[in-house]
Amino acid sequence: MQGYDMMFGYMFLGVGAMCIYYAIRGKGMAFNNHFPAQIKEESDKLLRKFFWILGPIILVQGYLDVSGISAQYGFIYGIFFGVSIAVLAVYYIIFRKKFGKILKESQPNEINKSL
Repeated sequence: MQGYDMMFGYMFLGVGAMCIYYAIRGKGMAFNNHFPAQIKEESDKLLRKFFWILGPIILVQGYLDVSGISAQYGFIYGIFFGVSIAVLAVYYIIFRKKFGKILKESQPNEINKSL
């Protein structure tokens, strides 16, 4: 189990660092999307806030995995996983409430055409 925790710990450290990097820079692959120009700037700001919240959570989870603390206390992984999923769900809900109507009006069937 220790090797499993270490592997995921290093992965979480990398993902957490990447989230913080995207939050600082505000540029990168995460920001390359096909949103209409009228919501692009505001959606990027929301995404940066999301990365500022999620990045440190994932970094701490990775540190606890690498240091072996989460192997000693199994509930820690569940707590961090639950918090991360909750943050993701809140981001999704906020994004849909703010931009859902605009996205439906501006790109009615663009997603279906690519499938």
